[in-house]
Amino acid sequence: MNLRISTAIFYSAGLSFFLFAAAEMVPVIGWIANFFCPVPLIILTLQFGWPASFISGIIGTLLIFRVFEFQAGLQYFFWCAAVALVMAGMIRKKFSAGKTIAAGSAVFLAGTVLMLLFLLFVMRENPVKEFFEQLSANINQSLRQMGDNPDLLKDAGISRITGFLYKIWYGLLVIYAVTTVVLYYEAGNLILRHLKMPAVSMPGFCDWKIPDWWIWEFILGAVCAISGKYFKIGIAEILGLNLLIIAVFICFIVGLSILGFYFRKWRLPFLLRWLGYFVAALNLWPVVVVAGLFNTWFDFRRTKGGNQ
Repeated sequence: MNLRISTAIFYSAGLSFFLFAAAEMVPVIGWIANFFCPVPLIILTLQFGWPASFISGIIGTLLIFRVFEFQAGLQYFFWCAAVALVMAGMIRKKFSAGKTIAAGSAVFLAGTVLMLLFLLFVMRENPVKEFFEQLSANINQSLRQMGDNPDLLKDAGISRITGFLYKIWYGLLVIYAVTTVVLYYEAGNLILRHLKMPAVSMPGFCDWKIPDWWIWEFILGAVCAISGKYFKIGIAEILGLNLLIIAVFICFIVGLSILGFYFRKWRLPFLLRWLGYFVAALNLWPVVVVAGLFNTWFDFRRTKGGNQ
């Protein structure tokens, strides 16, 4: 291993560590820095191959173990280093953006499962249970500060909401994984294009589409949720609810994409477009979801010359 590769390995590890530290410690800027965290490892992989990137990822993980808590090191290794290695390998072999994001999301989810199993059986910690316990405690504290009685939680339906969230956290995890990897990909592409390195751009947001077969995921989720609730089959109900929450999220994104298509067609100014997205997401989200669902059959972006 020559001096150039060694220097690149340590530089990449240090830069990834700096970005991860910013994500952990800086409120707003850190949230943005988080999505650039895998980029140094992606660049290192494209330049020198995955062995150099793997060594850099291990060094970065050890640094985070040293400075932050043990769980933060696991998050960096599984959510950043491992995902970066896979995505860089897919980019290097010129796979499409969709396949690269799918592979990165699969690694993200697999890493999350491994991390949860390690924490549960080795460290004797249950982060999911701790999260929802903390959520309930925060709600109780907020109600006390407002002068409300926490015993009225059940009457207010708040406890049922937290219980529902506990049921659908699997689907929320999938949504979080895919969304995070998409932002990883876009952040990586931004830097790669700036460095004039190989990159495969995603289609523009206004042109985002999904295969027609995905509707069966929606139907399967609805059938499982309804039958599980009616026949009191807990596993079927949880499976159905999680499939449905993923399907609704997909419909929502596709619906916003359709809205963006017409914003582009009408040549609305940038600020008006974002105002329209905000209003639609906040007040008209059921309409947006329905539009995304029925786009499978009606293709609302159809023009005389065909689809755009």
